[in-house]
Amino acid sequence: MEEHLAYMKQFLFISPLIAAFALLASCSAQITGVVRDDGSADITIQSGLQPSMIELIHSLFKRGSDASQNVIDAGSINASIAMSKGVKAVRFRNITSSSIEGTISLSRVNDFLSVAGQRSQFITFDAQNGRLLVEIDRTSAPRVISLLSPDLVDYLSCLMSPAALEDYQYIQTKAEYLKELQNFFGSFKDKKLAASLVSDIKKANIHVAVDFPQDVKSVQGGRFSGKRAEFDAPLLDLLALETPLTYEVRW
Repeated sequence: MEEHLAYMKQFLFISPLIAAFALLASCSAQITGVVRDDGSADITIQSGLQPSMIELIHSLFKRGSDASQNVIDAGSINASIAMSKGVKAVRFRNITSSSIEGTISLSRVNDFLSVAGQRSQFITFDAQNGRLLVEIDRTSAPRVISLLSPDLVDYLSCLMSPAALEDYQYIQTKAEYLKELQNFFGSFKDKKLAASLVSDIKKANIHVAVDFPQDVKSVQGGRFSGKRAEFDAPLLDLLALETPLTYEVRW
């Protein structure tokens, strides 16, 4: 437990990178985008922390006057995402101290979160055949997360996410994950806050809507109309990865 708390203190507030990814820990997000024939893309994101995560952060780290500063810092998000491969431009701003909105421009979707000399296991864009594929499982997810920032692995390990670290892949189901999470936070904070955290994670959802170069013909894992494909990814599914997640669009 002491090790987990040390991670939280180090990576939630000290690291300038981790603010960019704190949203993944307990949030609901709206993501819209457009993908072009040449593989470039523009993405708009609106997202914010759930109330239980904000309460947990402030209760763990009583910082006096510092408590009024942004829990999520748009400047840190801009700096960290700008270092990712395939990113042409990024611009975020704070809506509130715990929510952000902004845009990311990608020069090529295939380059984003890819490894030199290897075909991306996360995003595959095939303009010739009109296909985009996103695959997330317990093998690819830790690799993708580490490409964003090694610090993110340590942060998500505090929440015992099987998606982040092999140490937690003994947790096989979403139900087991929520039980472990509630037991951990309930053991050093009050049980009410732990229950609220679990409840917020269960309710959080990532909604994605993307426009493609031509009318969409088929979608796996979502729905479509005209050139637009839409997906709803429960945050719990992403954190636990009880089963692999596959999203495919053909146009």
